[in-house]
Amino acid sequence: MNTLIAVLRLLHIFTGVIWVGLILFQAFYLAPAINQTGKSGYQVFNAITRLAGFQRITPIVAIITTLAGVLLYGMNRWDALLSTLGGILMLIGALAGLAAFGHGFGLISVTNKFSQAVSSWISAGQPEAGTEYTEVQQLGDRYARNARVAAMIMIVAVIGMASARGFTSIVF
Repeated sequence: MNTLIAVLRLLHIFTGVIWVGLILFQAFYLAPAINQTGKSGYQVFNAITRLAGFQRITPIVAIITTLAGVLLYGMNRWDALLSTLGGILMLIGALAGLAAFGHGFGLISVTNKFSQAVSSWISAGQPEAGTEYTEVQQLGDRYARNARVAAMIMIVAVIGMASARGFTSIVF
């Protein structure tokens, strides 16, 4: 059992770091840079989304992180989890993690729409004006906004989970 817990914790933490890092990078660096630089930013986004595995890595690490976390959470005694401050912080972190997982899969749709709009706009050689360009801008803003929401939820999850161990001795 200890080996299983160690493997699950390693999977959860390792893939969680990758997941959170990817989302924070997209929310606070990639999306704003794309939207601020117009056509050249959209071309970079188009190139990034065509890289092998870029659009698959985030959902894969999200699934592994979530499954490992759910299994780890299920291995604990519920009364112990809910009777300490650390357990409650872990619960808050877990709920935020599940919310980030759900929101993230909704974000896939937004990202795909944005990616398709950028790709068709670039391949059509359209100018930086007109309805197609406006649609690309609106989808870019939506992508950036949703990425920031995902990042905020993930920050709550990380704070909850990371701080839980330090407060397990505070019993209610």
